[in-house]
Amino acid sequence: QLLANSLAQLAHTEQLFSLDVSIERTYFVKELTKELIQGYDELINGLDKTKLELIAETNPEFHERRNRFLNHLMARFGEQFGEYALLLTNFQGQQVALDRLIEDKISFLKAYPLISHDRSKAFNYKENPSAPTNFSGLKKRVSLLLGYPDLVFSKLIIGATYKQNKIEFPLKDGNSRVWLEAESGVTAQNFTDVMELMIQLDAYTIVAESSQFHLKLKDKADNPLAHYPVLFNTKVDAETFRDELIGWAANERTLVVEHLLLRPKFAGDALYPVCADEACSFCGDEDPYSFRLTFVMAGWTAPYNTNLELRRFADRTIRQETPAHLLAKICWVDNTGFEPNPCGEPILAIIAELLEADSNTAYSREQACDCAWTVFNKYSELFKPWFDERKTNHWLKTTWELKITDLFKDIKKTDFDCTQSMSDATWDNIHAELLTYFTDIALHGWQFERFEEAFSQWLDANANIDWTEVHLQERVLAILEAGLDPTKPTPLKKELCDCVANILGDYGNKFYQWMQTNIAAGLSWQDFGTLPTPVISNCNNVPLSNTTKQNISALLVGEQGLSKSLTAYG
Repeated sequence: QLLANSLAQLAHTEQLFSLDVSIERTYFVKELTKELIQGYDELINGLDKTKLELIAETNPEFHERRNRFLNHLMARFGEQFGEYALLLTNFQGQQVALDRLIEDKISFLKAYPLISHDRSKAFNYKENPSAPTNFSGLKKRVSLLLGYPDLVFSKLIIGATYKQNKIEFPLKDGNSRVWLEAESGVTAQNFTDVMELMIQLDAYTIVAESSQFHLKLKDKADNPLAHYPVLFNTKVDAETFRDELIGWAANERTLVVEHLLLRPKFAGDALYPVCADEACSFCGDEDPYSFRLTFVMAGWTAPYNTNLELRRFADRTIRQETPAHLLAKICWVDNTGFEPNPCGEPILAIIAELLEADSNTAYSREQACDCAWTVFNKYSELFKPWFDERKTNHWLKTTWELKITDLFKDIKKTDFDCTQSMSDATWDNIHAELLTYFTDIALHGWQFERFEEAFSQWLDANANIDWTEVHLQERVLAILEAGLDPTKPTPLKKELCDCVANILGDYGNKFYQWMQTNIAAGLSWQDFGTLPTPVISNCNNVPLSNTTKQNISALLVGEQGLSKSLTAYG
């Protein structure tokens, strides 16, 4: 038997290093029969192949040995999952962790050709930069090192902008395992809409079927969209799988922002202020664009929303994998919108205290709390649908305050039985506290959604413009040179270049102020109105004629100048 098992082990050597997830053994056996050994049946008592395999290798032994073989393959390329394995064991438990590690290592090794030769390759910002297939090698590599599954939709239809990309189910991993398949009648879906759904806990339902459980994904109208094709034995298993889908979807939306893409795109555009304080000192941070990256990570999903040790591991992994000449900043961003919580809203305690302090009401603590919830709920019912429609608006605080004040202007203390007898001063205080509370929610809610949409819009607009063809500096310089008075001394080249920089810088500041004014007013791009009129001033040692000033002004706001570039953004 020992000799037969040894030969069986040699015959299955290729499976020891295989990346096939269906492999369930690392020790192989040969079942002997009476045809091979005369009288063999008389020597055994019910020893079949299944029992023989169990004697040769238990399930814990398989997990341990399978991981060691995969470690060997990874070590050949100088890779390891050592720290991740330790943290995963602490987080999930030994047996679950070893099983999960096998899947993670196989996914990593299968993708190794891509994440190896593309590890320092950026995404293509000129061709549909927001397409799901257009990602940097660094992002892909970090995702796999952090243990996220490598999932793809079966079909991807690339559109002209990030909101026109479409996908079709099923959603599969690299081992052809289906994670989600479409419900009957569901066709191609907008990629952005599906990914927004998949990060929301309330988009999933777990339905009991006999003694098992079915996991389903529904759309915004609560219609069935997709489901996991296999039933789960326990509700906990279904919830664990759901959390993994949420984590994958959130990680897929991780943004690797190259700061150079945020540089001013036309001459005179105001630079991003390095520090808002007037009394600030620099320490090598004068240039916030060159050799810098920002990772915008999903900080609201498990396990990183609760396990700070895993979050620190992710930070270390990102910094280790980022090329040495780049400085990586890591931002863990929340994505909480507004969900009224009768048990956990601090504003309720504030309102209740105001009610208790009002001598006209003389409420007990319980009565004050009930009244506080009634008032808060009325404001919430107005605010939630209104805010959901405007969650990606980038308004300044003053604009939010004005809009929310207008939203709540018709709510009076006489609308509630419990507030009719209170003093006007108390009601004004309650109303002011609620305005402050909801303004803060509007200002800081849906952080990730807002940043992702703004960055995607920026990338789509940027891809439409070839900035090398604008040449504003060269064209302004040409106008200056053409307008020089030949009877006077010719200015030095440096003086002409300084004059060009001053003209474009002055108009850039005017443009920046014009943008800020429109944004503060809460206007959309289409309502911004006409560009500010350039005021061209004389330069030192470079006299400008009225004709020269008119030509420069026409260039800056004309079809071939700044307005053409800005139209592409709009």
